[in-house]
Amino acid sequence: MFRCSCFVLIQMLFLFSCISTTDEQVRFGEQSSQLKSLKENIGEHSQKKEVIKNFETHFIIRSTYLAQDILEGIAASPWHSNLEEGQLLFKKTKDRTSFVVSMYALDRGFKDLKREALWDLSLQLGSTGLKPVAVERLSNKDFLKTLFPGIDLWSNDYLISFEVPKDKIDKNTIELNFSNPKSKVAFSWLNRK
Repeated sequence: MFRCSCFVLIQMLFLFSCISTTDEQVRFGEQSSQLKSLKENIGEHSQKKEVIKNFETHFIIRSTYLAQDILEGIAASPWHSNLEEGQLLFKKTKDRTSFVVSMYALDRGFKDLKREALWDLSLQLGSTGLKPVAVERLSNKDFLKTLFPGIDLWSNDYLISFEVPKDKIDKNTIELNFSNPKSKVAFSWLNRK
């Protein structure tokens, strides 16, 4: 009888603990929906290109255009102020046209986008071509992989910035170009703002 009573009591405690929610659980649910919305927006601004030669993948490059609405989403998220990487990303891209790029390269010699002797990076705005003012390797993969596609243990991740304020970009197509002696890859976005 005692065992049966204990078992019923434990079940009731478990049931009531599952039914009740705390304010913290509700806030976490709100954060989850904000994060989901932000990730969907990032997904809309992200593209993937592969360079395959002789049935072998030489490069996989994923690029995300950090449009103003993405930066505002990162800044407005409840966890933004607690994550140093989120703050740095927001500050570095606030007044520039920037992209988060993840890359896989079969040949180790091509893994570093900062090597100007191998990689030619440019941004095409209408008829104007620009070179980046910063190509910075990103290190906090734990933060980045929660938001940006293609970031994992094997990717090389960069923040590429151009000295063009977002408010100066009209509705032209934005084209980000990567070229090296082996290949050329172009990403393009129609600027919505």
